[in-house]
Amino acid sequence: DFAEGRLRAFLPYVTEEGAVLDPKDGKEHEYATASFAKAGAVLLHSGRCPELQDIILKAMDWGSYCLGENQVPDDHADFTSHMLVLAYELLSGIADSSRVERWRCNLQQFDPELTYSQTERNFPDIRQIRNWATYAMHGEMKRYRAGLTDTTSFIDKYLPYQLTRFTPEGLYRDPNLPAAYD
Repeated sequence: DFAEGRLRAFLPYVTEEGAVLDPKDGKEHEYATASFAKAGAVLLHSGRCPELQDIILKAMDWGSYCLGENQVPDDHADFTSHMLVLAYELLSGIADSSRVERWRCNLQQFDPELTYSQTERNFPDIRQIRNWATYAMHGEMKRYRAGLTDTTSFIDKYLPYQLTRFTPEGLYRDPNLPAAYD
C-alpha cells in the first residue's frame, strides 16, 4: 500500500519519455526515475496497478536509457543500476521482446568505471570512496547474475576497501563520520 501510494503521488510528474520530475523545480533528479520503475515493477509483478503498466514501462525505458548513455541525473548512476536490473527482471515477462532487448542493451553497454561517480577516476585514493560503492557493487552483482555483464572485476576491485568500513557488529561506517543518516 505504501509503495503504491508513493507511485501514484508521482504520476503527475512523469514526462512523456518516462522521466520522473521533482514536483518543486520540475527537473529530474538523482534516482527518482529508477526508483519509480523499480517500485512499479514490484507492484505489477505482485498483480497491483495494471492500469499503470504503460507509464511504468516508460519509466524503465527512460531510466535504462539514461544509465546506458551515462546520463543519470546529478551523477547518481551508482544508486540506479540495482534498481533498474530488478525492474528489468520483473518487467521482462510483461513487455514486448523489442523493448526488453533495448533495456538489456542499455543495462549491458555501460562501463562501471566511467559511469559510476564514486570510482578511482574521481577518487584516486580509493580508500576514501564512500558507501556509494556498495550500491554500485550491488548493481554490478545484479547485472552479473542477470547475465548483463560477464565480469565481477568492479566488485573485486572495490569490495576489499569497503569491507574495512564494517564494525564488529556488522554496521557500515562511512568515512568522515558522522553522516546525516547515522
